[in-house]
Amino acid sequence: MKYKHIVFDLDSVLDEKESNPLRGKNHFPAPIRSCSGIRPLIQGLKAMSYTLGALSREKMGLTVFEKSSIFTYFTHCIDISGNSETTNPILLYLDRTGAKPDETLFVTSAAKALHFARDASVDCALTLWNICDCSSENATYRFSRPNELAVMLGKPDRETPIDPLLSWAIELQFIAQAGQTYSKDVFDLERFDRIREISAEIMATKSGLSMGIVKELFCNESGFQTPKLDTRAAIFENGKILMVREGDKWSLPGGWVDVDQSVASNTVKEVREEAGLDVEPVRLIAALDGNKKQNRRYVYGICKLFVLCKSNGGRFHENAETSESGWFSPDNLPPLFTDKNTEEQVRMCFLADADENWQVLFD
Repeated sequence: MKYKHIVFDLDSVLDEKESNPLRGKNHFPAPIRSCSGIRPLIQGLKAMSYTLGALSREKMGLTVFEKSSIFTYFTHCIDISGNSETTNPILLYLDRTGAKPDETLFVTSAAKALHFARDASVDCALTLWNICDCSSENATYRFSRPNELAVMLGKPDRETPIDPLLSWAIELQFIAQAGQTYSKDVFDLERFDRIREISAEIMATKSGLSMGIVKELFCNESGFQTPKLDTRAAIFENGKILMVREGDKWSLPGGWVDVDQSVASNTVKEVREEAGLDVEPVRLIAALDGNKKQNRRYVYGICKLFVLCKSNGGRFHENAETSESGWFSPDNLPPLFTDKNTEEQVRMCFLADADENWQVLFD
């Protein structure tokens, strides 16, 4: 997306029932928390390297926000309650941060605040998940749930074009494999065999690979087709993350989940094989679609599971898969093997390690 700054009106972030200071209470309510679905949204936007800002237009608003569990994700928090009612808070934000209007999105649940964005030439999103007057026509976007905003902001500026023939080949392969699994009629089975061959012929023609290789990679499974599982371990030491080198690229240690392994045991196995460490899985960070935001599309579905792990010792030894291991800070990452993990995903792991209240991200 074109935006770099996402600026939230606090009413769209905090739980109105428990945390909104506008309810006439004389004390801070407890617990102070974000409204449902906001925390994963904020976690995801920060992992995507958006700069997050917050505006408090009411007395005590910022003080309340500072007690919330998502406060640390925000780079700029501005209390404008002491300014004149005619002061445009968006213009004030732009002036204080140096943000450009065309790179800023204002998110609010108050329709009456949308004119501030319009007057500042800033796009605005009206949220319907909290208190809001839905009658306004001035919003650039409207979102019923936080994940809808996350989906929009998670889309790249330019979608990588997907050849429709490849998509059709993948769908034909899925139909044929399912038909071979569940059909009993001998003539239907012959037809599904032929559909599978057609899908392989399309894939071979488009990829330039031989039919033998295509059938081995693309048509070598039986049973109902499901996504493959890939585990990646996030291991930290002194604020740095462990990565291993394969060729001239680096990645988090991990790999395909073996048929006789669980997610946890496979993560432990892969780290031991690739990095030489004994680790203990602590918690799941994310379960993501492996065909999203990667450099290339696979001919099968992939679910990538990122697992936060604790190291219990060990030592790296060069092996058949990896030639080196190293610890890296978020501002000094090596060249990444982006088919295995993107920079955004690695930064997500840093955020999860620093946040005890992290909620699992999934798409």
